[in-house]
Amino acid sequence: MPASDLEIIVGTYEEFLLGYKVLKKENDKFHLVQSFADHSHRASIRSVCAKGKYLASGSADESITLYDMKNRKECGILVQHNGMVNCMLFSPNGSHLLSGSEDGSIAIFRTGSWQLEKLFPKAHKGEVHPTGKLALTVGTDATLRTWNLVKGRQAYATNLGKNRTGNGRAVTNILWSPDGNSYVLTIGAELNVYDVATAGIVYTIKLDKKISSVCFTKDTELAIGDEGGGISFYSVSEKKQLFVVEAHNNSRVKCLSCVTVGGKKFLVSTSSAGEIKLWKCKVGKLKQICSTNSDCRITCLVVLVANSDESTLNTEIKEEITEINNTSNEVKSDKSKRKRRNSEENPDVKKLKTTQDIENKGIKSSKKSVSEVVCTRGQKWVVEDL
Repeated sequence: MPASDLEIIVGTYEEFLLGYKVLKKENDKFHLVQSFADHSHRASIRSVCAKGKYLASGSADESITLYDMKNRKECGILVQHNGMVNCMLFSPNGSHLLSGSEDGSIAIFRTGSWQLEKLFPKAHKGEVHPTGKLALTVGTDATLRTWNLVKGRQAYATNLGKNRTGNGRAVTNILWSPDGNSYVLTIGAELNVYDVATAGIVYTIKLDKKISSVCFTKDTELAIGDEGGGISFYSVSEKKQLFVVEAHNNSRVKCLSCVTVGGKKFLVSTSSAGEIKLWKCKVGKLKQICSTNSDCRITCLVVLVANSDESTLNTEIKEEITEINNTSNEVKSDKSKRKRRNSEENPDVKKLKTTQDIENKGIKSSKKSVSEVVCTRGQKWVVEDL
């Protein structure tokens, strides 16, 4: 079952970064088993994110710790910010890491070399668009800012305090939809869905309790966690509530994350009481697969899927190599036709060496000499050794 491909990583107030693997035991039931515990920070962990083999954790100690999850080891520390690192995320293609701090700044690091490429001194905690070209940030100045990451500058700003009767300072969540056509802001017990094309509110959801977490389960479906332990599911396109699950008994739903593995959708929820639960999403309901208690106060969450990025990347590389080889074969075929035509027209002209003659003399053909190289910017290259 694809659930065994999942590893849940949580950060805690107690300064620990904890990992839990989904394992199937003799009784054919799934269990969350602790896979690691790391204590690299000197203050509470406020944010965690992952892409490919890299995992990053940000802390109130103003540092970011980097991990190589493929080799299971710490691989560096970033100390750019002068305040608590309260938000982090990788760009969609994994080429850059963005981090936001309570000092109001956003830093952009190049993945792999971890060189600082851009610093926005006065930004906010934010969310990157699925295309990697835009970012949204919001802060205590009650301003929603849109950033053009291609040009490295602010595109425009929206005053939330004025438009939302002064509640802009209380924004708790900001989130892009998976398709990038809308984004979500939560203020207290109210959630607003904005359309990117019009920048206007297309749907407003009001709960009886304060919203503590939110995630998209589909392009137009939301899971909303509240302070009473409930998870509500809403359809944005149909503008209606789908169903409600009492997930955590009277404990705040601290974090939510939805992943798809092998065509099956899973939801991970954590509570302020330290509970971690894995759910299988079905039509109109949730089925709990397994749960555990971390015995810590959980602050943030990320879910890793085993080999997903690597297998996808390898598939893309293989497709690219196949395309290059096909192009090379077509070029060779055209050359051979021209050679035969020239020989027929000019019989005295000495025949040129064929590709096989070249290979016999120790020069490798492009089909055999292609090697795969993945650069730190996320670009894929095919290198031909002559």
